[in-house]
Amino acid sequence: MKSITLVIKQIDSRVESVVIDSNLLPQLVNNIRLYDNNADFITEFLSKATPHPPYPSDDGMIVIDMVEHQILDSQGYTGIFKMTPAEIKSSAAGNVISETANENAVKRFKEALDANRLKGFEAWSDSGTQINNYIEYRGDEKELLASASPYGQFVFNTSPYTVLVFNETDYKEQNDLFGILFEKNLLCSDSVEVWMHNLERLKNESN
Repeated sequence: MKSITLVIKQIDSRVESVVIDSNLLPQLVNNIRLYDNNADFITEFLSKATPHPPYPSDDGMIVIDMVEHQILDSQGYTGIFKMTPAEIKSSAAGNVISETANENAVKRFKEALDANRLKGFEAWSDSGTQINNYIEYRGDEKELLASASPYGQFVFNTSPYTVLVFNETDYKEQNDLFGILFEKNLLCSDSVEVWMHNLERLKNESN
């Protein structure tokens, strides 16, 4: 089972550092309840997690600062508030093991659409990515889904959160992330030691 470290600074400034099954991450970051600062939703989600020091695990880490409305994204498992047609269709077919009737990608997709959070559709091609900001939702999510290319993803508005992305295998970007976490006082002595070891390894690999 692959895992991701999740650090959340809650509205009351309490900091939770945990590890979650990577499969659960979309239920958090592709959910309007996060961007609505729903404290009950965060508490319920954290109940599925296990305490873990604030350093990356298998698939990296993500930091959500609910006070400064900032997301530090350093994982390659899923985009932040981005959903592919494939994952939505797989959810509709009941093929996602971690999902339930109350928690699934189809429901999250419709809720995000109905909340007017759709920014566009990011198409993938050999020449790179391009987002269509003029895609229109007319109240029928099935019609929208059917018209979407399989090579891309729906992109939603993360407001009021800004998202900073850090490549989990790049020394400079990981060093920058470490500096931000240190400034935010989100690290402990044990985690600093692990960070130093990981940064040294990445630095050597980049040479």
